[in-house]
Amino acid sequence: MSEMKIYYFILTITLLVILAAGSAETQPKVIEELIQKSEKQQGEKKILTLAEATTKFFQVDPRAGIAFGMGVMRMADSLKLPSAKSSLYNAIGTNYWAIQLYDSARYFYRMGMENSMLYNDSAQMAVSFNRMGLLYETLGKFDSSLYVFGKELEIYRKLKNPERVCNVLSNFGTIHLNRGEFKTAAVYLLEATGIAEKLHENDILLYNYLKLGQVYAETKDYPEAKKWFQKGIDLALAKQDKVRAGIGYDALGIVYNNEGNYETAMALFQKALQIIGNLPAKSVKMAVFQNIGNVYQNLKQFEKAVTYHKQALALGIEMKSPVPIARQKIALGEDYYGMKKYQAARTLYEESLPVLTSNKNQSDLVILYQKLIDVNTVLQDYRQVAEYYRTYTSLRDSLNQNELNTALDSLKVRFKTEQTTRENAILKDETALKNKTISLQWIIIAGTLFFIVLLCVFVYVVVKSRRKIRQTNDLLESMNVEIVAKAEELQLINEKLNDLSSYKDLMTTFLVHDLKNALNIIVNADLRSDPDQKLALIRHSGKRMLKMVNNMLDITGFENSKMELNAKEFSYNEIAEDVYRQVKMQAATSNLTISFNNDLST
Repeated sequence: MSEMKIYYFILTITLLVILAAGSAETQPKVIEELIQKSEKQQGEKKILTLAEATTKFFQVDPRAGIAFGMGVMRMADSLKLPSAKSSLYNAIGTNYWAIQLYDSARYFYRMGMENSMLYNDSAQMAVSFNRMGLLYETLGKFDSSLYVFGKELEIYRKLKNPERVCNVLSNFGTIHLNRGEFKTAAVYLLEATGIAEKLHENDILLYNYLKLGQVYAETKDYPEAKKWFQKGIDLALAKQDKVRAGIGYDALGIVYNNEGNYETAMALFQKALQIIGNLPAKSVKMAVFQNIGNVYQNLKQFEKAVTYHKQALALGIEMKSPVPIARQKIALGEDYYGMKKYQAARTLYEESLPVLTSNKNQSDLVILYQKLIDVNTVLQDYRQVAEYYRTYTSLRDSLNQNELNTALDSLKVRFKTEQTTRENAILKDETALKNKTISLQWIIIAGTLFFIVLLCVFVYVVVKSRRKIRQTNDLLESMNVEIVAKAEELQLINEKLNDLSSYKDLMTTFLVHDLKNALNIIVNADLRSDPDQKLALIRHSGKRMLKMVNNMLDITGFENSKMELNAKEFSYNEIAEDVYRQVKMQAATSNLTISFNNDLST
């Protein structure tokens, strides 16, 4: 690992610490506020608030955080709230990570992941994946880190959480940056930056600006690197985030140092120290002191370099961070080597060796063994040179092989990813085709059903229409029969009326004739001869006329169906005599003689 990469590795870890825990200055107050808040809560809410407080111990006192979290864990068990323990597992794991007990941290993250899966808590499952990914990133297991970050990304896409999607994309960019895949890193970081700008997520933006500056610094595109670092500084100052403003100045100073512009680099490092001031950002101060010492190394001013490297070493010892301590000792050894204090340089190198050996950081070890070979060569300790050289070549070959294996593994992962992507694309196309086929089948089925329904409706309408026509025909036939019957009835009535009219005409003729006869008797009666008989005859004719008038009324009554028959016996002789008397008088006026014989036997 080159010195430049070491500097930026420190920058990355520092940023992760700040993003995960916030400013250490505010943590004790926040923890106290969270504990007070939990006192007013009950059940699961209480446990979740205390879990959040456990996480806040991360940068203040991780060991106290572990003890506090285990106490909250017992409280969750007593309250029988196993589902709330997922956040506690993640919080405790974060504190183990802070003291570099990575196996314990991984154990608790895994427990958090399993517990959240058991209770279907997607949000906490994503937190477990996130923490596990950051842990693998710290350990340099980038493929594993990408894998768990991918799982986290799936969850947040399903939950439609753009802020967390943006954060995961930033982590993807960081991993590819650490793997030296700068173009890919830039793609992810720029995508995350675009989302963060839309969401106005300034914390993520600040992280991305600094990481993009690092990407372009690694590719030696210094103008672009300066642009992004400066954007990060401006945003940090606007947010009054002095710690990350100091990180930005430090990163920008590294760029100028690499360009050989030591004066500007020194001014930026001093600016970083000035803006951080008395803030307890020890890791950032340590990095700045180391970088100032490196500038003095480049200027061959080794006494001044020693001053700043010692300050960096003191901060590393205060932080109880073995690897940073070892690296500061190596930097001091280089100062003493430049001052030709070879024995002191060798002592510092040898003190660093066990730490880097236990840490299994082969890149740092290769650099250290090279320095040990150089210093022992100057001290003419050839036996040590030979011993270190054997180890050096073995490590170098192993490192080359590991780098080759890593590259091959990376290629395999990429090939597998691309193959999976292609297979997914093919599967997606096949699925789309199947879906289209199914859709078409459903359309055909729906069309067929629609046609069948339409046909049934048509048949129903036709049957109903025919039934209606049949009913109408039956009704018309019935009406026709009734009409025929009425016509026949009318014809009979008409015939009766005709008969009645003929009868009336006939009767009228008879009555008129009879009235004429009676009137002739009355009009032509001569009272001079036989007046009594004549008056009796006139009276009889008048009664006869009255009787004929009554008969006419009876006929009218018969027409109106109101005539009542009055049946009685009568004498034919009386009727015949009555007719004889009427005719006799009429005959007398005409000088005629009529005889009457009522003997029925003749």
